Amino acid sequence: MAGDSKKVVVIGALANGAIAFCKLLVGVLAHSSSLIAEGLHSVVDTGNSLLLRLGQKRGELPPDEQHPFGHGKELFFWTTTVSFAMFAVSGCAAIVEGIVHLVHPGELEDPKWTYIVISVAMVLAGYSFVVALKEFRKDHKKGEGFWKSFERARDPSKFMVVMEDGAEMVGLVIAGAAVCLSHLLKLPQLDAVGSILIGCLLCTMALLVGNENRKLLVGEAAEPELIQHVTQLTERHPEVERVWEARTMHMGPKTVLIAMGVEFRPDLKAEEIAHAVARLQDEVKQEHPEVAHLYLELRDGAHDDKAPVEEGGRPLGSHQGNSRDQPVGQP
Repeated sequence: MAGDSKKVVVIGALANGAIAFCKLLVGVLAHSSSLIAEGLHSVVDTGNSLLLRLGQKRGELPPDEQHPFGHGKELFFWTTTVSFAMFAVSGCAAIVEGIVHLVHPGELEDPKWTYIVISVAMVLAGYSFVVALKEFRKDHKKGEGFWKSFERARDPSKFMVVMEDGAEMVGLVIAGAAVCLSHLLKLPQLDAVGSILIGCLLCTMALLVGNENRKLLVGEAAEPELIQHVTQLTERHPEVERVWEARTMHMGPKTVLIAMGVEFRPDLKAEEIAHAVARLQDEVKQEHPEVAHLYLELRDGAHDDKAPVEEGGRPLGSHQGNSRDQPVGQP
């Protein structure tokens, strides 16, 4: 799955780079503010793809002493940066470009090359969009709509490219319509209006993806189905009497941390509980490889349902190895 995300980002970068060059060249020659705005959009999208790839590379770094849970949230940080760049550079620059040309409209030029560039850009952006959407839909649930899947997505590198390419194609339609109308009606101001509309589109898109990235960056919980299944796996163990709340957090696109309160049978000895914890960790790891960190907090329901019972001054789950980063399957 990680390789699929990389492919989406790389294809997006190559397509956006080619599109940006063509748009800016023809936009400057044809004095088309809409095409220049779209060119700026593509330049930023190219840079965004490179930042996404940087986030993917940084997120793959192994855990170390300063980052015991790994570097998975690097991708969340860089996609948030991409959202800000889309808003501040692409969106706001397009609006400013449109306002300037609305106040000082330029001369209308032959739109032939403009239409050619828009057509070529639509083909390239469409190909990148189809590839990104195909990978994005692999995580769809049956019968689930696009926006629901967008809100549920945990790999921002996929939905960022889908949203960028979608905005790219809508922006191209706006630019083409603005250029066409400005020539048909002999009103160059309409081209500037197209640039402003493109800027508003990009700002709206940036706010949408920025909000999703914000939720991931601050620590979004795992999907309810995963929490429910892990809880059921724990409750099935004969040594377990009761499972308390499970607190979860995504530490990366495919990395989940779970901290769960568990009440074991009171007749079990400490060594038996330790073996039960090890078996439970192995079983969860086999069923859900994305659960990289599973911590079990021993609870005593007969006393305080919120106070963990400790063994030797340390909570259960930290009695063996390094409690800061005890992955599933390594008790």
